[in-house]
Amino acid sequence: MAAADPFWALAGLDGLAARALVLAQPGGLPGRWAERLAADPHPLIHADDGGPAAANLAATLDWGQGGDICLAILWLEYFRRQAIDAEAVDLPGRMLVRLTGERRAILDPCQQGRELDPPALRVLAAGFGGILPGPGQLAALTDDQVLVRLQGQRKMRLLKAGDVAGALLAVEGALRVDPDQAKLWRESGLMRLRLGDLAGAVAALEQFVIRTDNGQARGRASQLLAQIRVRLP
Repeated sequence: MAAADPFWALAGLDGLAARALVLAQPGGLPGRWAERLAADPHPLIHADDGGPAAANLAATLDWGQGGDICLAILWLEYFRRQAIDAEAVDLPGRMLVRLTGERRAILDPCQQGRELDPPALRVLAAGFGGILPGPGQLAALTDDQVLVRLQGQRKMRLLKAGDVAGALLAVEGALRVDPDQAKLWRESGLMRLRLGDLAGAVAALEQFVIRTDNGQARGRASQLLAQIRVRLP
């Protein structure tokens, strides 16, 4: 579990937003963000140019704007500090926040916390080419799932920018959150191979072979491992 990882314990952190910041800035959580984490998120602006900065919580706090997952994390932080029950929910193309306590509502952090009724949800889902599930069927996300989604968003953007080393760091961050997710080990292995880290590629792909339940994928990975091993010094 992520909570037992010394990576988190040494940082002295607790909570979704703090963990997302450590993943964005592995050196730790600078004190300059503490006040901003406690701030009202209403002024935050959704601004996403498709670049990696919009998937970096530290950059979102610095600039007051970011992508949907970063904004959702900050809204969740805001509500939880007030002891208001809230969870992230997955709408195709957009992460939203659902209040689950005395007040029940679905809010869009990308629209400064606008409450979305069913018609508005349908319009939003259609805008991303998706179909809105039935009432109450929007899938809730655990904090770990939110963090893995954020790291995946950052990874894709870094790869698009040609930054394989940065994308690998994003995948490694996701593995700190969910080390049992087989596909993350495969991604790590393939990126390490691209970067010339043969030993690291072998170690990661071995973990994939152990964890995957896909027989064909396991076979392909085993063949690739054999090819890499003959190249090891």
